Amino acid sequence: IFLKAKDANLYRLAYKRLQFNPEVFFNLLQQQTKAPDGWQYLGISIGNPQGSNIILKVCNPYCGPCAQMHPVLKDLIKANEDIPIRIIFTTYQNDSDNGFFIVRHLMAIAEEGDASKTRQSLDDWYTAEKKEYDFFAAKYLTNGGLGRQDSKIEAMRKWCDDAEITHTPTIFVNGYK
Repeated sequence: IFLKAKDANLYRLAYKRLQFNPEVFFNLLQQQTKAPDGWQYLGISIGNPQGSNIILKVCNPYCGPCAQMHPVLKDLIKANEDIPIRIIFTTYQNDSDNGFFIVRHLMAIAEEGDASKTRQSLDDWYTAEKKEYDFFAAKYLTNGGLGRQDSKIEAMRKWCDDAEITHTPTIFVNGYK
């Protein structure tokens, strides 16, 4: 028992070196499921678009765990300017899906090209205590781009079906789940 206890610290340090080794992380990552092509052109992009390590977040606007993940990813891109984040929504393009209206609105805001407004609108939506679309829409007026988002929402939904997204948030790093 004493000999094993003496070796425990050695094994713990070796484990930590292995755990935080980027080569190990990326090798294990490449063994995971690969995202279907086309995600690069979907959703909302925040952060440095030329970054080398891309995070893809597949989420639902009314998902509690997605809301909890949002500030984590926000802090990540604030601390690492080399990381862009692409957000794809699992919403259906029809009026019976509650998420449809907010996703269409967020996409219209992003289409305007103001990165800070896009980030702020995402922050306001995901950090809100009570998610009320009418209040959000009154705060973030768009330039009439809501109707242009329907085909984009349909494309995101098709991609989510192809990627076999079963729960949100689903995170991909450099295209790997």
